[in-house]
Amino acid sequence: MGLSQSAALDAVRNIMQSARAAELPRLERIHAAMQPIGPLRKSQVEVPIDAPNVMRRLAEKADTNLLPLVVKTFSQVLKIDGYYTASSPDRSTAWNYFQRNRMNAGQTGIHRSALQYGASYATVLPGSQGPVSKGYSPRQMTAVYSDPTWDEWPMLALDIDGQMLRLFDEEKVYYIGAQNPVRGTFQDDSVLGASANQFHYIESRSHDAGICPVVRWRDRMLLDGEEQFGIVEPLMTVQARINETVFGQLVAQFFAAFKQKYVLGWIPKSEAEELRMGASDIWYFADGKSEGMEVGSLPETDLTRYISAKESAMLDMAAQGQLPAQNLGIPALSNISAETLAALEAGKEREADEIGTSLGESWEQWFRLCSHLDGQAEAAADYTSEVRWKDATARSFAQTVDGLGKLAQMLGLPSEILWEKVPTLTTQDIERAKVIRTREQARQGLAGLGFAAGAARQDPTVQQAVNQRADAG
Repeated sequence: MGLSQSAALDAVRNIMQSARAAELPRLERIHAAMQPIGPLRKSQVEVPIDAPNVMRRLAEKADTNLLPLVVKTFSQVLKIDGYYTASSPDRSTAWNYFQRNRMNAGQTGIHRSALQYGASYATVLPGSQGPVSKGYSPRQMTAVYSDPTWDEWPMLALDIDGQMLRLFDEEKVYYIGAQNPVRGTFQDDSVLGASANQFHYIESRSHDAGICPVVRWRDRMLLDGEEQFGIVEPLMTVQARINETVFGQLVAQFFAAFKQKYVLGWIPKSEAEELRMGASDIWYFADGKSEGMEVGSLPETDLTRYISAKESAMLDMAAQGQLPAQNLGIPALSNISAETLAALEAGKEREADEIGTSLGESWEQWFRLCSHLDGQAEAAADYTSEVRWKDATARSFAQTVDGLGKLAQMLGLPSEILWEKVPTLTTQDIERAKVIRTREQARQGLAGLGFAAGAARQDPTVQQAVNQRADAG
């Protein structure tokens, strides 16, 4: 049956005023922190009200936002490159859903949103050419769960896109129009308090999924449902400290990086005399005019203290984010071996592995939903499936291949399994290699049969036995 028109409008209003209103301030704060200095984000540095304009310009130049780099570092090592089930040990046919929906590239947005905000979503609906999927950030979609921690599917999900809203439940998709554009940023607070009368019901369409067809990705599956911080929010305080330190360095560099001379008890008669004295290495004064006058210089500001303070804050960010220091631009060792580089990135690899475990569970859920909508009951019920992550570990290519070869020789592992561990090889490369090997084996088998037949014709004993059998027949 689904929801009635009035019930659908009430559900939209309740989500906007409760769940959406609760999570929106946090999402907007994180979104602004990832933006460059501009209309969406002002400088975080505190500048006095009566400060000169040059200091305000320095405050904008002091912005050294490393948060996008942190997200990018983990996003680049989290790439799905295969999907396997018990019934398809080579590669599941459900992988076609992934490629048909252009998720080879689309997974980047889903992963980055989960890393940045702590959650991301994707809808899966029936289509003429198979299941159709679209990803969403939590700024575009709000999902409501009975138990946010363990429920696999939401009760309701609301997609907000300007003047068009889509409400998903277990039976239908409800299309709701808004009188005024509802922006993803929700800068207009009046929208959050909108009544159902400000929305109008357009239509509903059945999706026949039997569940709310929305999959949620989380960077971590924690025991408390609202604990979805992502990897950006815990680092925002350290980022503010880095910006303030860089601002102090720029101010000192602009105003006090060089020695400044001073003269007490004397004033130049003209601007020309002032310029001449300022450019002189030695100053001379006429007799009788130097009494009580004092000449000296102020020492320059030591910028190394600011540089050390900045590196200290960046090391704090690296430690909290489990990132190698060199990834943030901190001077590190040079001319190091691949093993040393792998050891330096061990913390990042462990963090990426933990995040990948959580994201992988959601991808398996996504594949099962696609199979369900495509009528593949066996694949939809296969909970032994798993995704394959592309290997981006820093290690020597030659040593990796040598180790894989020894595994095949000493332990007898099938080479097809070891191919998956070879860096830079994609799922398509492996499938193409398997086809080529199968063809080569078939060709060798046929050549062997032909050789045996030719040998039989040339061997008199074999030929005599064949003739005798033919005569007896």
